[in-house]
Amino acid sequence: MRYNFTNGSRRNGVRRRAPREEPDIFVRVRASERRGSLLQRWGAWLLALLVLAGIVVMIGMVARAVRQALFVQNSRYRLRVIDARSDGRLTADQIVEFAGLVGVSNLFEVNLRKAHELLLRLPSVRSVSVRRRLPDTIEVRVAERSPLARVALAQAGYTDAVDREGVLLGPKFAAERLPLIVGLNETGLLRPGQRLSSGAALAALTVLDLCETTRVFQSLRIRRVDVSPTDYLIVELDNGDHALLPHTQIASKLRRLVTILTTIQNQRLPRGPEPLEIDLTTEEVFPVRGLRVETPNGTRM
Repeated sequence: MRYNFTNGSRRNGVRRRAPREEPDIFVRVRASERRGSLLQRWGAWLLALLVLAGIVVMIGMVARAVRQALFVQNSRYRLRVIDARSDGRLTADQIVEFAGLVGVSNLFEVNLRKAHELLLRLPSVRSVSVRRRLPDTIEVRVAERSPLARVALAQAGYTDAVDREGVLLGPKFAAERLPLIVGLNETGLLRPGQRLSSGAALAALTVLDLCETTRVFQSLRIRRVDVSPTDYLIVELDNGDHALLPHTQIASKLRRLVTILTTIQNQRLPRGPEPLEIDLTTEEVFPVRGLRVETPNGTRM
């Protein structure tokens, strides 16, 4: 006998049943159970984090209490000496005041990092060391910046001092004996503590630094440096002579300038009524203007 089945039929000897759909209520219940389980896990993690945070806070409070008892309130560590020194103009009293050490009575009341940061805010300070020396001393060492030149700040209306790194130190450091840098083209209003950033200004500082620190160039007494030209500096010497220096190869150009000036002096070459102009931006052998020396074509140098 042959049977034909559709749903729930037997085919090839295997009876197949139609899939049964679960009631919608069971699906919602299972989804709700999953959400509940997830919330429980998150709640457990949150509780653990809160407990851990509480433990950390308690440990911090205990540590601070122990520190207060063993150090800050311990008469053994009473602050008796503040050994404050500088290699510049700052006095010991000024260092103590600027570091916030006035009125401190215990060695461990001093926040070393804060004192360090307060002193570094001074434009004239280059580096600072602050440390404790048990049982009763705070040691402060300050290295100050040395003014290398004066700079005419047209936008500020006064002359400021600048060190070899280009940091402005303030008008009180701008001594008249320092060479003057003019023609600055810096963006924004410059204040003590800020740095000069233009290539021309940095080139001028390089020239002045070499003339101060290198023995070969110490014979060059520079009165003023004009940085307004685009590609070169106008360096004015104490005797009024001018040298045009490019922004690059400064050391070799200064060496050449020394050689030219030494030649003029040793050979006693006659000068004209005007200051000499020595153009080191060219490759001429003897680029000097203003000497009373006739060339083969009859012109005067």
